[in-house]
Amino acid sequence: GDVGEVKWIGLETAKRLHRDEEGVIFIDVRDRRDFVAGHIADAYCTPLPEIIDFGLVNVFMSADDQLIHKLLKHRTKPIIVYSEVATPFSRCRAFCRWLLR
Repeated sequence: GDVGEVKWIGLETAKRLHRDEEGVIFIDVRDRRDFVAGHIADAYCTPLPEIIDFGLVNVFMSADDQLIHKLLKHRTKPIIVYSEVATPFSRCRAFCRWLLR
């Protein structure tokens, strides 16, 4: 993948992908408190502050020990990264750079 392919898709497109596309992975980068209060079904809780403090692999492994395997297995499928409205797109795009390493 290429970070140039990272784009903002909007809520309706995300809903359609969640409903219609097999293998799409949803990654919630909000705080755990927000995740527990409500999240997209089957999304993975991977808070950005924890990734900064503990590393991407450790946080992904704590979210689901098979998450990295799923990401590799479904390389051609979209990965939807979402956060609260206040998080700028540039921050989510930076997270995607980490994923593409």
